[in-house]
Amino acid sequence: MARPSTARSSRSLRELKASDLLQRDVITLAADARLATALSTMRKHRIHQVPILDNQRYIGILSYDSLVQRRHLPLNSHVAHIPIHTVSIDGDAALPEVAHAMVEQHLEAVPVVSKRGALQGIVARIDLIRALQQAEEVEGLTLADIATSPFDSVPSTTPIETALHALRTSRDRGLAVVDGRGRLVGQVDVAMIIDASSTDDRRGALAVDQVSRPDVHVTDVMKGDPPTASPSAPLVEVLELLGSTDSPAVYLVDESGPQGMVTQWDIMRYAAQFVPKRGVQVEVSGLHTDDLGLYGEIDTAIAHFLRRLKGTTTPVHIHLHVTEHTKHGRAVRYGLSLQVETTHGSYHLQGEDWDIVGALSELLDKIERQAAKGAAKRKDKR
Repeated sequence: MARPSTARSSRSLRELKASDLLQRDVITLAADARLATALSTMRKHRIHQVPILDNQRYIGILSYDSLVQRRHLPLNSHVAHIPIHTVSIDGDAALPEVAHAMVEQHLEAVPVVSKRGALQGIVARIDLIRALQQAEEVEGLTLADIATSPFDSVPSTTPIETALHALRTSRDRGLAVVDGRGRLVGQVDVAMIIDASSTDDRRGALAVDQVSRPDVHVTDVMKGDPPTASPSAPLVEVLELLGSTDSPAVYLVDESGPQGMVTQWDIMRYAAQFVPKRGVQVEVSGLHTDDLGLYGEIDTAIAHFLRRLKGTTTPVHIHLHVTEHTKHGRAVRYGLSLQVETTHGSYHLQGEDWDIVGALSELLDKIERQAAKGAAKRKDKR
């Protein structure tokens, strides 16, 4: 991979503000717009979030994920009836705060709003990644320092419907595509399938959940020749790859093949840890329930884990992604993907059970044991 050809002028992430990256030419929708209009707007402009305005006042941002979760709504429904993210930042927000807002809400762009509620523009994830190339916080880091392994992959012969199921369990909604020999041949994410699909006007359902033909495979929608780098590649060069290709991920490859990956979300989480005076950042996604008691049990399990981990390592980010696999009556079997990033490394485990909290506790216990082994090895090297 080529070295950067331009000189770098480093600045701290905290010196860079949202206003420095502001995109003022923003596609928006009115609160009384129809679902069909929202879908056609996203497809026409190749965007997956759009700010909603009510009498020119910002009220929230609509994501494609929200539409997928309510895919059976008729196309003449108003977007105001679909839950939207009310997140916003002001122009003086430092870039770590922007990254934190993106990670917390799982958005590719965050609106910048004035104190009077006027939409001033957006800060896009891709622009933040490009700005990070000039940040002093990435100096001296390599791809291996933040790459996650193992990573999620599917064979090139996988039907799209099967890939969609796998994407719902993927913490970053991106999958590597490998051939019969395990060689990396491409990558696929929900956005690629969206761009290759259409809506069914008769049913009002999203085509992303209607692709069921077994002869349509991930190779029909994937991006081939995904960017790769060696473990020792400087992180700034990885950022240049992500920023220039707008690829979902860069893959860590050595002489034996693909070994890990760094996604755009990994970069956002890394930037978010520089938000001052914050505790551990906890992110829960994919859990669609109004059961506050369940959220409380999850918080309690994580709090106990953090107390047990003291003295072993310091967590900076915890991401739990939940997927509903099968239903039997009122009982639901859940798939869990848990990633814990610490000052000494990243841990990623998956599990499946009828009991979310029980499965989560088992995964946390395993990570605690792995972290303890890592601490013992570090002590022996001293």
